[in-house]
Amino acid sequence: MLLSTPPRRWPAAPFSAWTTAPATLKGPDGRTLARVDRLGVRVEVLAVDDSGSPRVRCSGCSGAAQGLEGQLDPPQLRAAKAPGGGGDALDAVVAFRAAWAGGKELPEGATNAALCALVDHGFSPSADGSAARWDHGGGRIDLSWNGERWDMAPVLAPTESAGWSCRADGSPPDSPPQNPPATAPESP
Repeated sequence: MLLSTPPRRWPAAPFSAWTTAPATLKGPDGRTLARVDRLGVRVEVLAVDDSGSPRVRCSGCSGAAQGLEGQLDPPQLRAAKAPGGGGDALDAVVAFRAAWAGGKELPEGATNAALCALVDHGFSPSADGSAARWDHGGGRIDLSWNGERWDMAPVLAPTESAGWSCRADGSPPDSPPQNPPATAPESP
């Protein structure tokens, strides 16, 4: 399975999440602010209204859309550390991201911030859903389904990641951690 959207059971805001379907970022007046076409784009959920609709900051968006705040329509998201991904491509790369964030298993020449930025900008699936490609900042991650698990081709390290961090707690990606973790996350 390329990607699944777990049932809406949001943790307390703020929290980080990744998109599981193309969506439109809308302002409070309902007008379109940006289109989020890539899958797996990181957003910071700032609040969730009474109807369950999250207000987000699009931290993983590119260009003028980066940092915009609004409502996602449809709000198909997967929260960081949320169960229910089902072993899909996003689960696989977020597990690698967690290891890289802790400085584990970094590909040669890569920094953890550069790899997190690469993951957070989302991916494009193959037409048949058997492969996914993340590309940003001169870097690339390719995953392919072998029938049992997602295999990763050698990672091309990004050449740019200025101002990015690996935080996944609802804070902007360029803000310093308030309470850094005492231990690195487990690798996949």
